Amino acid sequence: MLAAAALVALVYAVWHDAGLFRTVEGQFLDWRFQLRGEREPGTETVIVEIDDASVAALGGWPLPRESLAAMVGALSADGAKVIAIDLLLVDAPGSRGRRSISSDRALATALSRAGNVILPFAFTFDTAEANYRQVPAEIGEAAYKVVRQNAVLGRGLGLGDEPRPTGLLAPAKRFLRPAFPAQVNVFLEPDGALRLANPALSFGERYFPSLSIEALRMFLDLPPSSVALHLGEGISIGDLFVPTDSDLRLPVNYYGPEGKFKHYVLTDVLEGRLPPGTFTGRIVMVGATALGVGDAFSTPFSQRLPGVEHFATLVDNMLHERVLRRGDWTFALDLLVIFACGLASLILLPIRAPLIGVGVSLALVAACVVGNLAAFSAAALWLNLTFPLMATLLSIGIIAVRSHLTVHEEHRVAEGERAELARFVSPLVTSQLSQEVRTNPEGQGHHATVVFADLKDFTALSENLSPGETMTILRRFHRAVERSVLSNSGTIDKFVGDGAMAVFGVPNSDPAAAVNALRAVRQLIAEVDGLNDELDRQHLPMLDVRAGLHFGPVTLGVLGGSRQSQVAVAGDTVNIASRLESLTRNENAKIIASDAVIESARAMGGDAVVKGFMELPMQTIRGRRRPLGVWAIPEPRSNRGARGPRPRLVGPGAYTKER
Repeated sequence: MLAAAALVALVYAVWHDAGLFRTVEGQFLDWRFQLRGEREPGTETVIVEIDDASVAALGGWPLPRESLAAMVGALSADGAKVIAIDLLLVDAPGSRGRRSISSDRALATALSRAGNVILPFAFTFDTAEANYRQVPAEIGEAAYKVVRQNAVLGRGLGLGDEPRPTGLLAPAKRFLRPAFPAQVNVFLEPDGALRLANPALSFGERYFPSLSIEALRMFLDLPPSSVALHLGEGISIGDLFVPTDSDLRLPVNYYGPEGKFKHYVLTDVLEGRLPPGTFTGRIVMVGATALGVGDAFSTPFSQRLPGVEHFATLVDNMLHERVLRRGDWTFALDLLVIFACGLASLILLPIRAPLIGVGVSLALVAACVVGNLAAFSAAALWLNLTFPLMATLLSIGIIAVRSHLTVHEEHRVAEGERAELARFVSPLVTSQLSQEVRTNPEGQGHHATVVFADLKDFTALSENLSPGETMTILRRFHRAVERSVLSNSGTIDKFVGDGAMAVFGVPNSDPAAAVNALRAVRQLIAEVDGLNDELDRQHLPMLDVRAGLHFGPVTLGVLGGSRQSQVAVAGDTVNIASRLESLTRNENAKIIASDAVIESARAMGGDAVVKGFMELPMQTIRGRRRPLGVWAIPEPRSNRGARGPRPRLVGPGAYTKER
C-alpha cells in the first residue's frame, strides 16, 4: 500500500498538469465551487456593458470612436478612479479610410484628458494575425519593472506548457501613448473552461502585466516600480502579495454567474441617465456583452460569463485577498494528502464483514472529499482532489483484493479441513457442525434419533482370530455402518470397537429422523448378511449385528479436555439407546426401538420401516425410574442359541400380533 501511494504521488508529481488529469481536476474544482455556493464581490469594481441595445443605438459594431471618447469623458467627469476598456481597438485592414481622422483624434484626446484609462493588447501565436511583430516602445514601458528570479530554475515562464507568443495585436500608437496598455490573453483548459488567469506573460526577455493587475495598481495609486514579479511565486503590488503557481498562473475565485457585479448600460452613461457619483472612486470595467460581439467563457457557475466580468472578478480577488491559493507549498501538501489518503485504508485490514467494509470504504472516500472541500471553502486552498481519491480507491482495491485472496485461501484451507473432517463426520453435516460448534461450543439442544449398533459375541469370536483378521472384519463392518447411515441422512457419532453410534436429525431438525434411522438399521442388517456370505467363503466367522434406537432430546457440543476434544451428542436419549441395544441379548431381538421411535416413524408415514416390529412388555431400563415402551424385531429362530427365545407375554400367548 505504501508502494501504491508512492506510485500515485509519482504520477501526480510528473503528470498532474497533463490533459486528462487536468480536465478531471478542473471538473472537481467546478463541483467544489457549486457546493460552496455563490459569494458577493466588493463594491469597488463596476461594469459598463455594451449590450445589444447600445450597439443598435450607436449605429452598429464596431462602435464609433466618438462614442467611446464620449464614454471616457463621462466616466472621468463622474470621478471614476480607473477606466479599464476590455476592447481591442485594432484597425481592421481597409477600415482606416472609412473612419475620420477627427473621430480618432477625439478618442485620443479623451484618453489623454482622463489619464486613467487602460487599453488592452493581446499576444498572438501566429505571425499572420499580429499587427506588431516587435513590442512597441509604448507597450514596452508597461512591462514589469521589477522581476525577481525564483530559486527553482526553469520556473515562472508564464505560459506553462503553452506555446510562446510571436507577435502582438494592439491599438494604434496614437491611442497607446495617452493610455496604459495591458495584456488580456486568456488560455482555456482542455475542456474549454476558463479557470486560470495569466497576470504576467513573457515576450522575449520581458514580462507584461494583465489588465487586472494594472487596474489594481492604478486603483491603489502605486507607481509601476511598486509592482514586483516573483517568478514562480507570485506578484507583489505594494503591500499586497498575489500568489501564483510555479508557471505564474492565477486560479480565479469565481463568485457566481454573470451579474454578480453591478452593471450599467453604455447608453445610460452617454445620455446622462445615471445619478452623479455613480462611478466616483471606482474601477470601471468596460466590455461588450452584445450577442456575437463580446467574448464569453465557461466557468463553474455559467456557460457564458462575459470576459469583462472575468477581469472584474480577478481585480476583486486580488483587492480583497480572495485568490485561490495554489503553489509549491500546496504541491507538497498534495503529496502528503495522497500518502495519508492511501494509507488510511489500512483501517480496513481487520474488517471481515463485506457490508461493513463497503461502509468504511465509502466513509474514507467521503472524508477525503469533505476535507478537501473544507480547505477550499474555509481557506481558499485549491488542493488536488483527483490524486488523493485515486490513492484512496487504489488502496481500497488492494485491500479488497487482499481480502478476497485471504478469504479464498481460508476457504481452500477450510475445504481441506472439511474434507479431512468428513472422514470422521458425515459430509452431509460437516459444514453445519463446524459452524454450530464454533458459534456455540457449550452445546445446542436438538431432538434426534440415536442408534447404537453392536456385533453380538464378537469378543469371543476374536479370540480365535489373528489381529489382522480382526481388523479386517471390523473395517468391513464399519464400512457397512457408514454406507447405511450416510445414505439415510445420518451422522456417525463414533466407532467403538465392534460397535457404532449414529444420530439422525442433527444438527438440522429432521421430522423424518426416526424413519431414516429405522431404514438405516434395516439396511445395515442386510449389508451384514451380505458380508457374512463373503466371510463364510473365506472361512471366517460370521457376524450378528444388534441395534437399539431411541428418539428424544440430545445436546450437540464439544466434549473432551483442553488439549483433545471432539464433537459429540450427549444426553439421556443416548443412554437409553445404548441400554436398548444391550436389551437385544435378553430379548433375542435383532432391533429394539422405543415407543418414541415407532410413533415418530408412523407419524411421518413410515409404515414400511416399522413393519415386522412387535410390541414387548414395558421395560425397566437401568438408571431410569419409569418403565419404557419398546418394540422389537425378533431374531430368526435359526439364529437363536440353546436358550431359545424369551418372549414376554402380554396376554395368553407369545408376542402380541405384528403391528
